[in-house]
Parts: sequence; C-alpha cells; structure tokens
Amino acid sequence: MSKSNDEEGKTICLRIDRETLDILERAAKLRRESISVFVRRAIARELATLGYLSDEEKKALLWWKDNGS
Repeated sequence: MSKSNDEEGKTICLRIDRETLDILERAAKLRRESISVFVRRAIARELATLGYLSDEEKKALLWWKDNGS
C-alpha cells in the first residue's frame, strides 16, 4: 500500500546564515548523514527536551543526558 502525502510528511524551507550552514554541513558529514537527517534528529531532540514526546522517545533521543555525559 502506498503512503498518503500526510504520512510522508511535508517539505519545509528555511533561511540560515552561512556560518551556521557551514557548521551543519561539517557536523552532518562527521556523522556520515545528510543535513536533513541531522536537522530532523535535532528537532526531535528539542521536542523531547520540551516534553512533547513520549517517555520512550525521550529515552531514545536523550540517553546521553541520563548518563552524565
């Protein structure tokens, strides 16, 4: 069965300064992932920190906070 557009998500565009983009590109490259994956994970972590995700999702995204790192 194919996914509907809502299940696939939406594309968003944002304006970002060059210095921040350079940092994002370097960080994503070092993690061997695309900038999109890096940004999606960063957004998920922020949502977890703000309490918008389940405890299980928070644990998966914020494990390092519980380990004293």
